Amino acid sequence: MALDADPLHEPTVRALIEIHRAAGNRDEAIRTYFRFRARWYEEFGLEPHETEAILRWLLTRDLRTLEPRERGTDTPDAGR
Repeated sequence: MALDADPLHEPTVRALIEIHRAAGNRDEAIRTYFRFRARWYEEFGLEPHETEAILRWLLTRDLRTLEPRERGTDTPDAGR
């Protein structure tokens, strides 16, 4: 696997995050990102902005596709 050869290869990590998300493995997508982020920071002392932006976009997209009940917005107390 490409990640075994180069765990800091950002395009590969982004693809893996998308694969997990597309397969419904949201938690694993998030874990993959945070493992990558820790390695990246340890190596470079920087945040992986491009991958972070993609993760945020994926999570936002997932939230937008949920039905209101799944988002918790169909209850009278929502938003309080």
